[in-house]
Amino acid sequence: MPSASAFPPLYVQIRDYIRNGIESGEFGSGERLPSEKELSGRFKTTRATVARALQELVFEGLVQRRAGSGTFVLQPDLTIPFETTRIRSFDEQVAASGERISYRLLSFGEANDSKAIAALSEPAGSIYLLERLRLANAVPLSLERRFIPADIGDQLTVSALNTLSIHRILEELVQQPVAAIEGVIRVGSAGATLSELLKVQQGAPLLIRDYTLRNAEGRALVFGESFYREQFRIPYQVRQDD
Repeated sequence: MPSASAFPPLYVQIRDYIRNGIESGEFGSGERLPSEKELSGRFKTTRATVARALQELVFEGLVQRRAGSGTFVLQPDLTIPFETTRIRSFDEQVAASGERISYRLLSFGEANDSKAIAALSEPAGSIYLLERLRLANAVPLSLERRFIPADIGDQLTVSALNTLSIHRILEELVQQPVAAIEGVIRVGSAGATLSELLKVQQGAPLLIRDYTLRNAEGRALVFGESFYREQFRIPYQVRQDD
C-alpha cells in the first residue's frame, strides 16, 4: 500500500483539480469556481490549504480572486489586429478570430448631450443614446455607449440592436455604410457600474475607444465610446514604403 508521502500534498491536488477542470471546459471562461468552503469540504481540508491552491492558480494567470465575490476563471486575452486599410467592425474582426459575438441591450432612448450633439452636427435635432454589452463567447467584453441622430435612431429595431453590429445596422437597415472611422484610444478604470456590467474588480484597468463613424459623404452617423476589459489587446505594425 502506498505511503501517505506518495500522494501529492492536498493543495496540489486541489490546484490540479481546478486546472484540469478549466482545461476540460468543466469550468468555463468567466465562471465562478466553487467556494473555499465547498472545496475544503470536498477535499476534507482547511480553507487555508484551499487558499494556497487558488493563489498558485492566480500566479499562473488562470483565475482571478475578487474580494467579496469569489474566484473566477480568467477570460483569455482577445487579440484583434489593427487594420488601417480596410473598414471592418470590431465584431467582424472578433468573429474572424473564431470567437462568438453576442449583445445584451441595456437601454435605447432619447438623450441630451451637448458634446454628442455637436459631434453629430445635429444642432436642431434630437439624438438617441444606445447602451449595450458586447459579449465574446457569452462573457462580457465591452460596454458600448453610442449617440445616434434621431433620423437614424428612428429606423432601428430592438431585434437589430440585440443581434447586429452597428456597422451592419447602418449598412443593412439605414442604407448608410460606414466609410470612415475617426477615433482615440485611451486608458481608464472601472467604476462601480462598469465593474458590475463587465464582471471585473472596481478600479480594474479598461481600454476606452472614442470614435466617430462617417458615411461616404462625411456625415457623422454615430459618435460614442466603448469600454473594454483588460483582456482585449490590439497588435499592430507600421511599415514605411520604399
